Amino acid sequence: MASDYYCLPSLLELALQALCRPALLPPTPDLLPLPAHLKDGLRRRLCKRGRLTGGQLAALVHPGVREVDLSDCSLTGGHLTSLQPCPRLARLNLNQPRHPDKRAGRKAEPLPHHLSSLLSTCRHLLVLHLRDCRTCVTDQVAALLPATLVHLDLGGCHQLGDPGVAQVATNCARLQSLSLARTGVSDLGLSGLGVARCRHSLQEVKVDGCRLLTDLGVELLLDGLARLQILSFHSCPGLTERSREVLQEYLGQGGVRQLTWTVY
Repeated sequence: MASDYYCLPSLLELALQALCRPALLPPTPDLLPLPAHLKDGLRRRLCKRGRLTGGQLAALVHPGVREVDLSDCSLTGGHLTSLQPCPRLARLNLNQPRHPDKRAGRKAEPLPHHLSSLLSTCRHLLVLHLRDCRTCVTDQVAALLPATLVHLDLGGCHQLGDPGVAQVATNCARLQSLSLARTGVSDLGLSGLGVARCRHSLQEVKVDGCRLLTDLGVELLLDGLARLQILSFHSCPGLTERSREVLQEYLGQGGVRQLTWTVY
């Protein structure tokens, strides 16, 4: 009969859990001298609890940091500034809630220059999630996205339009997945993706809720992408039965694994 074993947490694990309590967290200056492995443990736990301030983050990063997830924190410009000493960042999740709690009173939201400064120092990013970062993602910022990106989520960034998508298509030749959901992309932007270098690697595209798209944009996109496996474009009011017909032709070629859409 198999026995159940209970693994006791290490003393280090217990100490990190205790320090993450608001009443016990040391003052920010006291966090600076901590060794890297302790900073990493504290940073991850505080990020998941959504309690990490920009000043605390600055004290808990170091040049060797490779991954940061701030999706549970109310993002500020201070958070982005604090990440600039991390040139080796490979994965960065800055996703924000689509409908933020107004009672929480979000302050000092990041602006385009905060994100531009960060991108200028993080040139080795592979994964970047910016969903619903409405105040800091613009066409000008998109021009600074690193060529190393493989997965990019720009969903809900309503200031992003065709010029920014053109920059993504030109600069990010290694993209495998791209979300442009609820952005200002139009047929022109999708046609650019269909002829860009990333057309050879793109396997997933999401353009849900893009109100400027028409059947022509979907057709031009599908004409250019040979490796597409996941396509999502529901809630696009400009699409008609023509898009369904184009999709049926594309599906006949095989390869598509997941597909969601709405036609009007």
